[in-house]
Amino acid sequence: MVPVDPTKPDKLTVAFTFDANIPCWASVFLVASENAKEGCRITQSRAGRAAPRRTEHAQGLGQSFESAAEAALDVSGFSVTILHVEFSISRPTP
Repeated sequence: MVPVDPTKPDKLTVAFTFDANIPCWASVFLVASENAKEGCRITQSRAGRAAPRRTEHAQGLGQSFESAAEAALDVSGFSVTILHVEFSISRPTP
């Protein structure tokens, strides 16, 4: 999550890099629900939010994705304590 611009630290977008073994499409849902009855279809959880931008990516290393500024998540109504989550990814040792 990165600020849309330094003067608006409460408006956040998603930015990441990834590797693609084959050409692919990417979309990011900031607030969504998964409906198991519809084949695990992901839909926006908030009415009025625009559908996520779907971007095409070629095969290759270091692909980048950044969500549109218009789709920013406004976190101004939440305290830092609620928004802060620490996690670590651990992998099993062989």
